[in-house]
Amino acid sequence: MIEKNASLEVFQFGYQEVASLEGITEDEARIKYRHIELNGREDGNGIQITLFDDSVTITVPYWHKREKAKAVFEEIWEYMKIIQEETNYLIYDPQLEMTLNLSSGFSAALRLYKTTARWSEEAIISYQGEEKKPWWRFW
Repeated sequence: MIEKNASLEVFQFGYQEVASLEGITEDEARIKYRHIELNGREDGNGIQITLFDDSVTITVPYWHKREKAKAVFEEIWEYMKIIQEETNYLIYDPQLEMTLNLSSGFSAALRLYKTTARWSEEAIISYQGEEKKPWWRFW
């Protein structure tokens, strides 16, 4: 995937700090957090690919709209094709609650993403518009 997008970088875990925070040894932290995270640039599109022993997850924030959302999903689709070719994994979308066929599932996944992004934006706008009451006031 790094060959596909050279801006993806392997996230370097601070195992010693994690071990200290969790009260475990550094070796235990390395075993517990043995997955690999690939992240794009700080100012990028927010795609994160996490490789585990027997699965891969791809996440993307809900801030993309219209054509940008489509472009981001096209990039994700390319990553999923690579993953499927290299691992023979099935591609499952937990939001659609179904296994995806990469030759035909693009539209449904993109439509759900755009819908969820719109709901998220509306919820934020609604929350920001609410009158702020003291925490102790129930009416």
